[in-house]
Amino acid sequence: MQDKNYQRIVSLAPSITEVIFYLGEQRRLVGVTDQCDYPPEAKKFPKIGGFGEPSVERIVSLKPDIVLTSDYKSHPAYAKMLSLGLNVKDFETSTFGDAIGLVQQIGDVIGVHDKAKAKQDELNRRVDEIRRRHAGEKNRVNVYIEIWHSPIMTTGRGSYVSDMIDALGAKNIFDDLGQAVPADQLRGSACAES
Repeated sequence: MQDKNYQRIVSLAPSITEVIFYLGEQRRLVGVTDQCDYPPEAKKFPKIGGFGEPSVERIVSLKPDIVLTSDYKSHPAYAKMLSLGLNVKDFETSTFGDAIGLVQQIGDVIGVHDKAKAKQDELNRRVDEIRRRHAGEKNRVNVYIEIWHSPIMTTGRGSYVSDMIDALGAKNIFDDLGQAVPADQLRGSACAES
């Protein structure tokens, strides 16, 4: 159920950093990405570079017990970290359910299973309440969420962002694309819609 009680964690994704804070285990963080800015206290931790351009040398210098990544297996830095003997755990998150499940998965890996279960149950209750409150919305608000500014990117159907918009009783204007993150195809469309 739990892997190990890791005390020196590097987070390579804002979502992972947020989950570690949500679990109250931020004292274990020794490095985060430049984009890890929530909660505001996350900005105080040593930076390892950008989400897409981490400094593997900086990560190694922090002597982590484990490096936590999200959807990173195809990134060149992932193979480099493994080749250097770093303990790397990647979490796959494509849906809203996966994002919520990250709480339990990270909790299991860092050795706080019971705390993570309680926190995830609390999160599921809150999401269920929101879904009930917005079920059957007749006048759904159209929503566009920009996930990156240069180039402009958003997400389509099947992404956790789109699932989250749906849970709120709204509609992602790019749901009809049928892909979670068709970044290059969206760039032109998103600019045209803005």
